[in-house]
Amino acid sequence: MTGDKKTQPQKERQGRKRACPNLPPALRQRPKGPKDLLDALPDLMFDKDAEGFYRDCNRAFAEQLGRKKAAIIGRRDEELYPPMDAAARRRCDRLTLLQARSRCDVECLAYPDGRRVWVETCRTPCQGPDGQLHIFGLSRELTERMKREAPSQVEDREERPPAIRETAGEATERWQAERIMIAQRDLSLALSGTHSLQEALSICLDTAIQVSGLDCGGIYVADPGTGDFHLAREKGLSAEFIEKIRHIPAPSDRARLVRAGRPVYLEQSDRALLRHRDQRQEGLKSIALLPIASQERIIGCLNIASHALGQIPLPGRHALEAIASQIGMAIANAQAGEALRNSEKRNRDLVDFLPITIF
Repeated sequence: MTGDKKTQPQKERQGRKRACPNLPPALRQRPKGPKDLLDALPDLMFDKDAEGFYRDCNRAFAEQLGRKKAAIIGRRDEELYPPMDAAARRRCDRLTLLQARSRCDVECLAYPDGRRVWVETCRTPCQGPDGQLHIFGLSRELTERMKREAPSQVEDREERPPAIRETAGEATERWQAERIMIAQRDLSLALSGTHSLQEALSICLDTAIQVSGLDCGGIYVADPGTGDFHLAREKGLSAEFIEKIRHIPAPSDRARLVRAGRPVYLEQSDRALLRHRDQRQEGLKSIALLPIASQERIIGCLNIASHALGQIPLPGRHALEAIASQIGMAIANAQAGEALRNSEKRNRDLVDFLPITIF
């Protein structure tokens, strides 16, 4: 065989190379090292220390946060994610370190373009390059797999025994129920670490917006003395609109609607929504109004809305109603905690002014 003739293996390799002309340049280039290889993967990868500070990540992880790597390294989840998401991630970190073994959890991540994506994140405790305990994590997207789950159930359900047959609708309902349960669990975990009413309201509002698929909202808290409702937390609304809706007087129609205790959903075609000029100017196309109750008493109101969706999907309504009952308990507990701390402070101040010795 002459030197200028190519061997069969060489021809096969060249053929395979020519067979992929449409690959993106980043994938056609041979990785120069381990870091380039990790950056080429679509999975989200991260490395953080035992205190929760990020020490490294790949390109996909940085893109999910909409940040440069340099803006992630040295920061914690609380600086990168909404409060509820951060609390859920930190809980998983603590369980990984406590159990001293790998564990996988299903999480919902928000992308800069507003998408919410379900991922399975596997965390493994290991020794970092600095010799200290680290957590190495890998997140793989589940959203497309979940969407494919229902059709696959239809295709083979006739081949299954009757006891385990499941229709597409049943599979979708089960997935939606699991999604609500995950949100409720994560909300409970996030609220367990806060004692501030404002922080609790912020976590609750973030959760409600996330599970509903809408993009803005606010939480009103009732004044027990006057019966008025005051906007205590808001997100995604203009300053001008917030100023107009900050206060709901007790005798108003809106306050009576809240005290009726039933959820109200207004969609783009509803005349009730079209009549309100403020909502039209804000560009709201659908609104969910859910009374917040505790011990059979209305203590607030959760308003969630969308600038994009003309109607609120049924799964979003179910999720909001499930979260609203949880918010009632959170507000009541936070208010009771603040009242107790204020009472203790008054007692301490009183003792400081007493002219006698207390032992």
